[in-house]
Amino acid sequence: MTPKISRFLFTALLLSQIPINAEVSIPTESTPEIKAFSPLPKIEVFFSPEDHLDEKLIDELNNAKKRILVAMYALFHKKIAEALIAAHKRGVVVKLVVDPYSRSGYGKSSMLVQAGIVVHLFNPSALYDEKESVEAERSFDDEQTKSFAPIMHHKFAIIDDLLWTGSFNWTQQASNVNKENAVKIRDMSILLLYKKQFDELFDKAQKLNPSLREDSAKEDYE
Repeated sequence: MTPKISRFLFTALLLSQIPINAEVSIPTESTPEIKAFSPLPKIEVFFSPEDHLDEKLIDELNNAKKRILVAMYALFHKKIAEALIAAHKRGVVVKLVVDPYSRSGYGKSSMLVQAGIVVHLFNPSALYDEKESVEAERSFDDEQTKSFAPIMHHKFAIIDDLLWTGSFNWTQQASNVNKENAVKIRDMSILLLYKKQFDELFDKAQKLNPSLREDSAKEDYE
């Protein structure tokens, strides 16, 4: 096999592994290496407090065009709540499922409801089938056993076609003090798995303001 043919086959093999939207530098005899990168990385990882996770999240919320679907354990950060309200006011579909913990203390779920955002409250008893539902209701209403009830410990958001997830609760403590992580993922197959989980939680959760009209967030992700 001649050197030119060998170099051509090597180049073709490498190019087959590069995303279509990547920028490519074709090798020559003077520059034998291939340099490739995607302008929009599929995955980005950040850590608190050094990466200011609240600011990065707010930037994404401010850029949302169609939908923001949130499953959040602790939502206590006022500026994040304000960014959700701003998105709602500019016509973005905003829906949340929160753990009851987000209604305690300085939780911002009530602030969102007052702004006209649909917020559903996680209900542990709804996780059980009909046969167990009565026992579940009694168990979780009992003060002695309430501390053992399941919690909704998710911390993820679907922002248009971006998935935001990780250990980061939406609190100032988590952003400015704690050691936390956040991951931004642009991958439709993964996003759809989270969307399915959100839909299941949302459908079984308790609506905090039944009088609010629920905008559709069932746009196709094709």
